[in-house]
Amino acid sequence: MFARLALVSCAALVAVGCRSTYIHKSIYDRDLAAMKDYASGLERRNTDLEAKARALENLQDISLISRTQDELYEQIAESLKSALDGLRQDGETAMSYDARRGVWTAGTDLLFDSGRWTVSPTGLEILKKFAEAHRGKNLHFRIVGHTDRAPIVKEKTKRELETDTNMELSARRAIAVMGALKGFGMSESQFLECVGMGNTQPVAPNDRNASNMKKNRRVELFVLK
Repeated sequence: MFARLALVSCAALVAVGCRSTYIHKSIYDRDLAAMKDYASGLERRNTDLEAKARALENLQDISLISRTQDELYEQIAESLKSALDGLRQDGETAMSYDARRGVWTAGTDLLFDSGRWTVSPTGLEILKKFAEAHRGKNLHFRIVGHTDRAPIVKEKTKRELETDTNMELSARRAIAVMGALKGFGMSESQFLECVGMGNTQPVAPNDRNASNMKKNRRVELFVLK
């Protein structure tokens, strides 16, 4: 009888031991799986952070390059302003630079005779200085010609234009500016576009006031870095 009780007790202890071992293994497996998930999550976060860090470094590099280019161009602009300072006519500045818009503006009264698109001697002096400052540099330009609102009245101009319009006159002037700059050593590849806008983009009231009309007659050279 005693031997049977001992046997039952041993069997019970063995069963409890097996169950305890099973419970411990289950907890171990659960904890191991949780640790693996945690490690996997950390790895994903680390990969994501590395990608973000690389993107931030790229943005910083781009920002630095852009800032360096802006600083270099400011130096070019200041140098050119000094070179053009003596080329004034009736107090009018030969060319002005708007750093916010990245554009040089020249009044066409300095570049061309009235109703014409052949660059004047004064205009050639101005554009020569501009070309000397920009040739050989990794800078590109969009040249845009503008006129005032007055219709073309000169018979010679009307005969020589294909369309007898300010739009065509402004386009021919933009092309003439490009041709002069190319003749002074700038590469054709530096010019991405030459367009004429006629009187559609005035910078002053588009009326018959002489001062406003003079401001609207211009050629713009947008700097595309």
